[in-house]
Amino acid sequence: MQKVFITLLLIVLNSNILRSQKDHDLINKVVNDFIEGTTYRNADKIRSAFYPGTKMYLYNDQDSLWAVTSEEYASWYNRNPGVKSDRDGRIVTIDIVLDVAYAKIAIDIPFFGNRYYDLLLLKKIEGKWKIISKCTSAEPIPKRPEESIANPVKKVIIENLNHPWSMAFISESDVIIAEKDGDL
Repeated sequence: MQKVFITLLLIVLNSNILRSQKDHDLINKVVNDFIEGTTYRNADKIRSAFYPGTKMYLYNDQDSLWAVTSEEYASWYNRNPGVKSDRDGRIVTIDIVLDVAYAKIAIDIPFFGNRYYDLLLLKKIEGKWKIISKCTSAEPIPKRPEESIANPVKKVIIENLNHPWSMAFISESDVIIAEKDGDL
């Protein structure tokens, strides 16, 4: 009896793991359809990733809300279909909770100098995963290490020191400086 119970428990656990992996793969495909649709200007691929009428809250470089529908957003990608745009997108995370999920994607657009972060809310509707909401924020694209090299500048803070060799801070703005000849 105990062996039967353990066997049934393992079957249930394995089926949940397999279903979770299948859902992850399906969500990954939907999110990648959205990324590829925007990268290669394919409005149909963008529309297919979203539930009809989905509201999108986009970044507009102001402390305000810019809302559009997924259909309006997709219409912006009708020019030059198939031609790669100046965008580089990738999935950062996907988290699934039963029949809902959220994905975080990062998209670098050098033309604007920004890295955009899209938070996507997905729902499993009639057996298919669809994006049901999108909210975007942005920050400047981080510089590459070779572009971030410090450029030190010499600035004289105290003049008329002969041979300073030691300092001790006695407060945030006061310092005692000892010179080699014994002066303080």
